[in-house]
Amino acid sequence: MQFVFYPHHEFGCPHVKCCPHLGGAALGTLVYAADEQTEWTDALQRQVDALREYTRFARLRYENGFTSYLEVLDAERSLFSAELSYAQTQGGLFAALVNLYKATGGGWVVEADKLTAAAATPGGAMEKSEKR
Repeated sequence: MQFVFYPHHEFGCPHVKCCPHLGGAALGTLVYAADEQTEWTDALQRQVDALREYTRFARLRYENGFTSYLEVLDAERSLFSAELSYAQTQGGLFAALVNLYKATGGGWVVEADKLTAAAATPGGAMEKSEKR
């Protein structure tokens, strides 16, 4: 996945290439980090899928008497380890995307505040959806 964006700072910061609001992280570095995390996440997803299939076959072999339960346990242990790595990598990807989004203008806090205020007021969005 390639990220394309147009820099815009909500702080009015003149430093487009090196935003001090993110500890001086260059936008290019943030894009690279998001790309790298995406590649790792995709690779780990393929590994998890392969290990799920291996676990299924190990269980079938055990149920039909071709192998010991130790092979099933080993397959499940490998699958769990891969799933854990995948979850950690997804967390890294989400953090990289949030940092990139914040560096290029962000704005979800302002929108969230608007939505919360609209829902809290009489006749707001939340009350309208409850009436239906």
